[in-house]
Amino acid sequence: MRSMCAVFAWISAVVVLVPAASSGAADAAQDQAAPRIAAINVAKVFANYKKTQDLDRDLRASREQKQQVADEKRNEVTKLRESIALLEIGTEERKKKEEELWKKEVDLEAFRKVTERGLAERHRDTTEKLYGEIVKAIEDYCREQKLDLVVKVDDTPLTSQTVDELLFKINQRKFLYCSPKLDITDAVLNRLNKGYSKEVIEK
Repeated sequence: MRSMCAVFAWISAVVVLVPAASSGAADAAQDQAAPRIAAINVAKVFANYKKTQDLDRDLRASREQKQQVADEKRNEVTKLRESIALLEIGTEERKKKEEELWKKEVDLEAFRKVTERGLAERHRDTTEKLYGEIVKAIEDYCREQKLDLVVKVDDTPLTSQTVDELLFKINQRKFLYCSPKLDITDAVLNRLNKGYSKEVIEK
């Protein structure tokens, strides 16, 4: 009888312990299956990053400077064309002026193409570098805050000129709602701007 009681007590203990163990496993699984998620508006970060604004200003200044040079070249072409119109057709002087005009027109077109390509490449390289800096800032922030996943959200207005444009904007939106509690846009932006301000001071 005593051995039967001992067996019954042992079985009861096992029955009590199994749910407890199962509960602990469930809690562990729940913790593992609940990643910490955040959201960020990358377009807003790009637009309000002070380095982006400074580089955009430099790019506009370069574009304006190149435009001034192009305008000067265009004015030279216009004046030369007008002076040629006053010369008699077939004369040696007119032929020389026409050859000079052709060279200036070729030079103007070449300058325009080289300038456009150069500015476009500079814009591309700058954007790629800025994006890399933003991604790194996001990664660093997530490691510090122990975040597991960041999704990209946007607040681009849906106002469109055509239905196709509207549908494109709608399809671009992957998330229709995001709680403000998940938004890390300002935190990452502040990190970037502080780092850039320090970088400017050190220069």
